[in-house]
Amino acid sequence: MSDRVIRRSLTLITLFVLAGRSPALSNINVLHAHSKALQNREVHDEPDPDAWRDCREFGGLKLIFGTETRGLPNVAVVLTDPRGRRIGFDPFQNRSWDELPVAQGFIACDNSYVGGSCRGVVQECGPLSGTYKLEVIGRKASIYYVEVSARSKPNKLSESLPHSLSEAHIGDAFTYSGHRDIFVLNYSRDADRRITIETQSTNEAQHPPVNSQDSGTNQGAARSNRSPN
Repeated sequence: MSDRVIRRSLTLITLFVLAGRSPALSNINVLHAHSKALQNREVHDEPDPDAWRDCREFGGLKLIFGTETRGLPNVAVVLTDPRGRRIGFDPFQNRSWDELPVAQGFIACDNSYVGGSCRGVVQECGPLSGTYKLEVIGRKASIYYVEVSARSKPNKLSESLPHSLSEAHIGDAFTYSGHRDIFVLNYSRDADRRITIETQSTNEAQHPPVNSQDSGTNQGAARSNRSPN
């Protein structure tokens, strides 16, 4: 999960320093949304990782998000794990979090991306099995996407497939300044289970669930599509 992207024109910006750039107040009851999204959350008795080397034993999670605009993404994200620990930043609360044991968040900018855009990246080593909450917070009116890839702990019963890989996607989703979408990610360290995404709530009308689809390579995909009202 510690894959390193090295490009000459690559610029990395720490995810958490961007929180102070938008001092405006959000128009959603954040505490209510947080409580609702984490109801009935299943927490497994699993050990936390101590270092990035533990990714091989415990698995990993990677989240990429962005908007098809030049420069910084017009969305921010906050990811909450099954124990209530967070990573990410909220520009409308002017707050950032870095509470996961072994994780990092950054903004990657490269001329090879579409239109010279930047992408946000969140990587977690040894994620716990259970339900995660993902908040996608609009900074400006935009179409955004989120790509999630997950790797399980080693599959000791299969020599040809040491790890199970799965993916889920949110694409062509509309947002605007102050808009907040909340998704539920279901992840397991077990090799026979894939990651899934469901829409939990938004500050607009509810959207239909995002469904996962298996492919022939032990990978799943999900997509949420909606357009401006």
